[in-house]
Amino acid sequence: SVGIAERDLTTVSVWPNPSNGIFNVEWEMEKGQWRLMDTYGKCIDGGEVPDSRYVLDLSDCPDGMYFLELRTTNGLKSIHKIIKSR
Repeated sequence: SVGIAERDLTTVSVWPNPSNGIFNVEWEMEKGQWRLMDTYGKCIDGGEVPDSRYVLDLSDCPDGMYFLELRTTNGLKSIHKIIKSR
């Protein structure tokens, strides 16, 4: 087959879920990127994860279900369904 194989992160915690918009993210890596996607797969926000523990503030986003993708600098990734509600 042709392409690049992606490896998944295994040790990632995102809590509380559901949340009012403040999510705690903890993973085994120190740096990486995050992307927030809607239920259609459209990227609506993103940024850098500067440390192994990170607070993601989505309080400005509308209530609903999202997918949080975390990706390390060496290609590991993890996708989590998160729910933002009041």
